[in-house]
Amino acid sequence: MKLVLLSAILAGSAPFAHAQAYKCVYGNGTVSYQDQPCVQPGSHAEIRVIQPTPEQRRDAQLRARQDALRAQLLDLQEEEIARRRAQLEESEARRAAASPSARPRTEADKCADYRERLADAQYWQKRFLHPANIQREEEKARHYDERAFFECKASDRPSVFDKK
Repeated sequence: MKLVLLSAILAGSAPFAHAQAYKCVYGNGTVSYQDQPCVQPGSHAEIRVIQPTPEQRRDAQLRARQDALRAQLLDLQEEEIARRRAQLEESEARRAAASPSARPRTEADKCADYRERLADAQYWQKRFLHPANIQREEEKARHYDERAFFECKASDRPSVFDKK
């Protein structure tokens, strides 16, 4: 960005450049460039400033505009990348918060899952017509009923009166 700014300044200041510049060297070794002759005779060197042609000025201005446009494009691309990165991080955070593994499963969660799977197996056991499907659902129901009985507290277990 600094390069773009510098080239724009140089391109814009080309018409105002003076034809002469002087390099002054002082007794303590400091060097100064100025448009006026040095105050001490013999301590200066004349520097010729070459005026650019109108074509060179146009080229420099065109390059400065192109550099400014490239800088704007890079800024826009960086903003887009930052925006996409923020969206990705936000979606990953939402996904992590929504996933069951994000928080530890409690005993109540596990027992509720067993009850839900037991009810699902009992539902499909009544709906299926093929004997193999009915048997599979009976086995599932028995499995989840046993798990709920042995792993859950009595208050979290399905009641024997809930079975039909």
